[in-house]
Amino acid sequence: MCLSDHRLIEQTLDSCQLKRMRSATVKVDLRWLCNHLTRWQLLGRDFNLQELALIAVFAKQTTTDPEAFVLHPQPLEYNYAEFERLLLGMAYHIFIAKKKPRKFEEYLGEMLDTIFRKAQVLVEVVNENMDD
Repeated sequence: MCLSDHRLIEQTLDSCQLKRMRSATVKVDLRWLCNHLTRWQLLGRDFNLQELALIAVFAKQTTTDPEAFVLHPQPLEYNYAEFERLLLGMAYHIFIAKKKPRKFEEYLGEMLDTIFRKAQVLVEVVNENMDD
């Protein structure tokens, strides 16, 4: 991912917070994220709470080996890196479940663009000077 994608992911997670002090570490509770996932029309349409639970466990870990999983003191709070893995896990789950007929990277880009637009951190700029 490029730097602008990381910034958009950070802005998306920031948009999910109620309020925070600038100096406070960004951590958003999964229960609050569920509200946004529902608003973005992902939770309940593309996956359910049980599927999200597995994706959420994946997002909190830095390995895919369950024997190497570590316990976290706040397992339902997500920072920027964990939120990025959560988005990746959701995209991969939907991609596999719906058997999309294209490359995963293309689908991931489209899904992230959709989420960024719904979170209102990515807006389309219309150039009124363009000729048809």
